[in-house]
Amino acid sequence: MRDIKRRMEYYPSYDRSGIAAHLEAMAAKGLILERITSSFWYYRRSEPQELHYAVTYDADASAFDPVPDEAKSEFYELCAHEGWEFVTAFAEMQIFANRRKHPTPLETDPVVELEAIERSAGRRLTRPYWAILAFSIVVAFLGLGGLISDPLYSLSGLWGVPVGLMFLLLGSAATAELISYYRWRKQAREAAARGESVETKGPVKLTRALILASYVPLTLALINILIAGDNLYRLIFAAFLTAILISTVAARASVDRLRRSGSSRAKSRSASFIIPFAVTLALCGALIGFSGSFTGLAEESYNGDPRYVNYSLSLSDLTDADLSGYIRAQNHRASVILAQSGIDESYHENYRGGPGEDLGTLEYRTTIPKFAALYGFCEDIASRGGEPVDAAPWGALRAYHMGGNDYTLCYDGRIVEIYLPFSPTPQQQRTVGEKLGA
Repeated sequence: MRDIKRRMEYYPSYDRSGIAAHLEAMAAKGLILERITSSFWYYRRSEPQELHYAVTYDADASAFDPVPDEAKSEFYELCAHEGWEFVTAFAEMQIFANRRKHPTPLETDPVVELEAIERSAGRRLTRPYWAILAFSIVVAFLGLGGLISDPLYSLSGLWGVPVGLMFLLLGSAATAELISYYRWRKQAREAAARGESVETKGPVKLTRALILASYVPLTLALINILIAGDNLYRLIFAAFLTAILISTVAARASVDRLRRSGSSRAKSRSASFIIPFAVTLALCGALIGFSGSFTGLAEESYNGDPRYVNYSLSLSDLTDADLSGYIRAQNHRASVILAQSGIDESYHENYRGGPGEDLGTLEYRTTIPKFAALYGFCEDIASRGGEPVDAAPWGALRAYHMGGNDYTLCYDGRIVEIYLPFSPTPQQQRTVGEKLGA
């Protein structure tokens, strides 16, 4: 059995009472805290012990301070006289353990303690969490807003909806933390004015549940990219993941080495920014060096999986007019549940081959559910607000007139939304069915 166990903990930095109670419960199970990093808490396996823990805050401390910190040695010695042994520190938070049954409290002045916690929380909680909340609102709106305006387009994307949902959950976690902290701070200020202290209680269970839940849409985005994405998307994702992994490991190792060698706070902090930037820059340079290989990958991305593309109809199939000057733009996107492909064929007078005749713009979009159970849902969305019409001229199972020259056509395994530049004749309807319904 390994002597060290690491865990991801979700306690807010100001929750001194919750952290102390948690560490006491862990010690009773034979897991004694060794150190804390930005990602994990490390515990040493031991015999179950009855320990008391206390958490204090040094608002002037930083995660980049050298270790051991000689400036705090005298303070640690004073604490040791009362049985409080220094365990570890992370940024402003310092953790002590005491083996005595009824130890003397480390903090005796509620006003001083509250000031230290507020300064620490401002640096470690309120400012970053407000930034996380603001960013989460923007990303969640961009990722999930399309579910209202164009659900089929959003659900056929690789990462928009999953990432939007992930940040909605993370933003909710940040909101819960902020509300809890401000409520506690109000009570603590009133109590400190009376010379009393208030126990902290962060929304640990709720925060943990929201953070763990955010892994589900993140996993879905990963599955989308690996299964439904093309090689270009996979390459971009792999490069992004590699940059994060290498830069994080390199920065953490370098900062840890600098701190242990006694380097200044400024030097360690600079390394934490410079190293990730340098790694990302080097990786981008390497990708640019191989840019010649991207053309084929981009073309594959453009054409998409042949099972889920439908580019067969053109204006030239519907009219004998001179179509010089027309630009035909293809688009395709697919997730693990839906695929969409479409055409936008529009006139541009100055385009090569012009001037030709401007008949208007032909657009159509084919939605292909990858699971039969989704077909009814997709039909309901695509035909919303439409009037059922005779489907026989289109060779379709069902047809809906969406207004003007716009129609939604339901074929076996696919739904076509087409926007014609003119009112179709019966022959043109048959042509649409032959081209897009097969």
